Amino acid sequence: MVLPEVLRFYLGTRDPELALVGRSLGIASAAESDETAARVAVGAILQLCRTVGQRPTLRDTGLEGDEAIDLIVADALADAAIRNSPRLPSEAEARDILVSVRG
Repeated sequence: MVLPEVLRFYLGTRDPELALVGRSLGIASAAESDETAARVAVGAILQLCRTVGQRPTLRDTGLEGDEAIDLIVADALADAAIRNSPRLPSEAEARDILVSVRG
């Protein structure tokens, strides 16, 4: 649900890796900077998610209120898997990501 937003959050941190995705998909060229290619890749991933119908909102899943967002943020930040993130979000940044997909 939040993959494109999380990848956008990683821009500036993981540009070479995201640029490789864009170049591998053939939507960014080797002549483009990593920054540009990374942005193109994130946009393409967002479009792909829309095309295949994988852009539900929190509201679509019944999780639309501030309490639900607060709970998801707390759970996400407490999950050990987030420690593998190349850039750890603050509580406010995690909340912003979720609010952006509230619907």
